[in-house]
Order: sequence, then C-alpha cells, then structure tokens
Amino acid sequence: MVRHRWKKDQALACGCGWQATWGEYLKSYQGKQLHGGTGYPQFLRFIEEWPAARSPRDKMLVIDQMIHACHAGFKGMMGRPAACNLIEGTLFELLPFLEELAYGDLSTPGVGEVRERWQEGVDAAVWLNRRPLKPKQQ
Repeated sequence: MVRHRWKKDQALACGCGWQATWGEYLKSYQGKQLHGGTGYPQFLRFIEEWPAARSPRDKMLVIDQMIHACHAGFKGMMGRPAACNLIEGTLFELLPFLEELAYGDLSTPGVGEVRERWQEGVDAAVWLNRRPLKPKQQ
C-alpha cells in the first residue's frame, strides 16, 4: 500500500522500484471498472501466495487458481466477472474466452454441471443487456 495525499503531482514510489505521480496512477485505472468486487478475496490470496511461487509451474498454478476463482465464484445472478481486472479485452471478448478456457474440448472431464450454472448466470446477467456473446455467423 502506498500512502499519499491525493495531490495529482505527488510522487508515489513502492519498495519494488515502481514509481509514478498520483495523477498518472489515477489515470491508469479510471474508467476501467477495476474495483475488486466479489473477486477481492481472491486478489488478496494471490498477493499472499505469489511470492512463494518460484517455479514457472507454481506461478501458473497460482494464476490459474485466481482466474478460476474469479470465473466460478458467483452465486445466483452473475455480476461483472472479476477476471475483467486480470485479462485484457472487452467484456464481450472475455466471456467466450473464459467459457472456452474452462469448458473447451481440452478441459477437465465432468465439468458439465458447472458449465450449466455458468451459462445460467450469464443468461440472467442484467448488465449484459442480452447482447450476444459470440459473433453471428454470416
């Protein structure tokens, strides 16, 4: 956590070497809906587990667990996926990507029930305005 006085020209610096002014940092996330929402506990878990992940395999598992938790962690009506904070792309690009990642041909066998719940959540999501997730075939 970097403490500051909310002045746009104030210099911010982290022990890791990162630095920016408060104004630059503010612009980096404004308008991108990068609030933690229901994914906040998974983000905190990631922050705790990442330093111990030394090998590429361990790092990939920590990343995979976080994306999975953000993807599958909704109850009832689905809100905006927290994975939007992690994966570049529009919401309408992200949802088909997550579906393919979790439920595609190379996915773990037996995930059909989970896929049905995921689809029910997507279908019920008011924020989607019933827009199609996949481009129409021509």
